[in-house]
Amino acid sequence: MELVAGPMLTLTKIGSGSGAVTSDPLGINCGVDCLQGFALGESITLTAQPEEDSRFVGWGGACSGTAQTCQLTITTEVQVNAEFDTEASDADGDEIPDGEDNCPADPNPDQADLDGDQQGDVCDADDDGDGVDDDQDAFPRDPGERADTDGDGIGDNGDNCPSLANPDQADSNSDGIGDACDDLGECAPEALHVQDRIFSRARLHLRSAQSITTSGDVVIPLGAEVIFEAPRHTLGPGFRVAVGARLTVSARAVQCAAASAGDAD
Repeated sequence: MELVAGPMLTLTKIGSGSGAVTSDPLGINCGVDCLQGFALGESITLTAQPEEDSRFVGWGGACSGTAQTCQLTITTEVQVNAEFDTEASDADGDEIPDGEDNCPADPNPDQADLDGDQQGDVCDADDDGDGVDDDQDAFPRDPGERADTDGDGIGDNGDNCPSLANPDQADSNSDGIGDACDDLGECAPEALHVQDRIFSRARLHLRSAQSITTSGDVVIPLGAEVIFEAPRHTLGPGFRVAVGARLTVSARAVQCAAASAGDAD
């Protein structure tokens, strides 16, 4: 170090990282030489250069900011700090350190995590956290829906005709059953009794203003869809729903057109 008569510039490196600071004109080369006198009024440019495993954080003292260069004019004794930190590993290059990255092997700078399980969506096999992997889930970003049996874009849980496509979900009588599959079928203003019957229709909607009961062998076969709608239901021991059939039981109040009560044998 060659001392020059004039105010002294003292450079101090801080932080956990490593690097060097040099000056133009020559004089500061810190690492090695961190103290230098400069002529009064001399303009100095300091340049910070981090090592490969570090990053330059910023300046302090007579310099400020995060740019790697700082310009100052010597008017008095000067103290400058240069801070270097250890560069955290970022395997996927998304500028999120691996220790903070919810998908450290897959770039996702937005860190999106729909189900809040601390695993980012880009590497989460089940984005909505409903227990069904995305590649098997018709609605991978909706935890309330998993399947769309009829392929109409409406999930089965919210579809008023889950086995028949009706993307408009039209329901002209507001009974909760879409028009596309709403066969009003039989309706009794009083009790409806179903006995020894195999339903052969693809879709049937049975309604009673009082109750629906079954006795004997009552079967809903493969491919059939039956809706029982009445305030009360009693299904006898011989009532069976085949695999691949669908039964919906609704306890809503029913208003039937004038008709005689009786059996639906």
